[in-house]
Amino acid sequence: LELKPLPWMRWEAQAEYERTRNQEAWVLNRGSEAIFGDRSTDAYNFTLRGTLAFNRELTLEYYGQVFLAKGRYEGYRILTGDAGFTPTPATPELRGEDFNSHSLNSNLVLRWEYLPGSTLFLVWSQARFDDNGDYFSTIKKNVGETFRIAPANVLLLKITYWWNV
Repeated sequence: LELKPLPWMRWEAQAEYERTRNQEAWVLNRGSEAIFGDRSTDAYNFTLRGTLAFNRELTLEYYGQVFLAKGRYEGYRILTGDAGFTPTPATPELRGEDFNSHSLNSNLVLRWEYLPGSTLFLVWSQARFDDNGDYFSTIKKNVGETFRIAPANVLLLKITYWWNV
């Protein structure tokens, strides 16, 4: 979805969902044994981009992404030397490999061309990430939890000056 409510403003929103069921995947190595299982995954990606162009010399740009991915393993088996498999029971160790990842990444960039060819960039970047094994939680709960994760913030300033030689 792309919106241009005013000539100097543009917003773009995107949402994606991917579902995979019973895909054979490596789970972990236990000693010299390689354990495989049937993995089911759900992945959600929400992205927002925006630009405010106050004039040719001054713009404010935003990028934000919430990414959620959860996976569950079933049908565990051990890889045998002849490229075959031997079933193995689900143990707490194997169940502990289920995952539910939440992340948010965002950037806000103020760009000011204070002289022709000379630019100042002020950037605020924020990242949030957490992973747990609660495959059965709802998307609403996962989105809410993403915004409660403690953020890692970075503030950057870059100044360039163009010399006419």
